[in-house]
Amino acid sequence: MDVYRFNIFQHFQNFLKLLILSLLLKSSNQVKILKFDIPEAARAGEDVKLVCFYDLEGETLRSVKWYKGQHEFFRFFPRDFNNPHKFFLPPGLHLQEKNCDEKTVILSNIHADMSGFYTCEVTTEDFFETVSEKHYLQIIEPPSSPPKIFGDFLQAYLNTWINLDCRLPQMNVKPTIEFLINEKKAKESAEIILSIKSGEINNQETVLNMKIKLQQYHLNKKNQVKFTCRVSAANGVFIEETSKLINIRSLPFSLNNSKKHTLNYNLFVILCVLNFY
Repeated sequence: MDVYRFNIFQHFQNFLKLLILSLLLKSSNQVKILKFDIPEAARAGEDVKLVCFYDLEGETLRSVKWYKGQHEFFRFFPRDFNNPHKFFLPPGLHLQEKNCDEKTVILSNIHADMSGFYTCEVTTEDFFETVSEKHYLQIIEPPSSPPKIFGDFLQAYLNTWINLDCRLPQMNVKPTIEFLINEKKAKESAEIILSIKSGEINNQETVLNMKIKLQQYHLNKKNQVKFTCRVSAANGVFIEETSKLINIRSLPFSLNNSKKHTLNYNLFVILCVLNFY
């Protein structure tokens, strides 16, 4: 009986040693995702490459799974020698299937509805270790038309105020919109007033308004000013601009003369009142 108990105890010790050894091996050989390369944003209509580089630390690969949100759309399963590439594409998600492999997925002809979280999940065969990583991809849908500049250009006289609007059709992301004067960004000052209005017309446009008092230093040698409206989004993934070259005139003599007459008349009235008292 003592010998029997001793054998059981010895077998139990050996089991514990193997268990501890396997746990140590598992902790030392843990699979890692070394590089998960997904752009923060991309422009609609393009193809986008998603890359998941991993290190199995000597273990055998069981599967690589790709998800959009909670939906698995691609699986690489090397144990199935005849068909290791498996696709489960939901409506509206497009892939270059022939170019997808154990580390790469290529989204094709992307559009706004393909924005979302994309996840790469790697699992090993020996210990069924699983590691995953996810990133958000924003798809930029360009507006239906480029930005347009509107304003009272016929009233563009030197030393007078003019009013300009840059109008941009609605986008699926918030754009940055700005005016440039002769290729330099317009900034708020005593001579420039900027105001932006979202959803100005039935929530279909973003409008940047600029009021500017035209000065001599704004003019080039041909007495012109170049106004540009520039729109950007997602750190430069989307950029579009529109420019107008405006001829600036001096005030007509009749207007200047009438102003002088008005000033003289006012001075005359003031002098008469002072003499009366």
